[in-house]
Amino acid sequence: MAAKARVNQSKQESDIFTEKIKSGLKDLEARKQQLEKSLGDKVHEAKDRMIEQATEQHEKFMTTSSNNMLQHNKNVQNLVSNKLQELHMSLIHI
Repeated sequence: MAAKARVNQSKQESDIFTEKIKSGLKDLEARKQQLEKSLGDKVHEAKDRMIEQATEQHEKFMTTSSNNMLQHNKNVQNLVSNKLQELHMSLIHI
């Protein structure tokens, strides 16, 4: 009888231990999923920030390029105007 009681007690302890392990595994899985979601959210936020920064840099570059092109066009126009004036002046003195 005592042996049977010890076997039953061991079986109960084993079952309790098994349930604790199963519960711990469930908790670990829930924590893993929570961390994966958190990491996914952080990656998405970082991606959004990088896209925003790249867009701002692109806009600055395009503005600078546009301003440089406008300045270049003005310089060419001034050069042509000056050359035409020089030509006109030289024709007048002939």
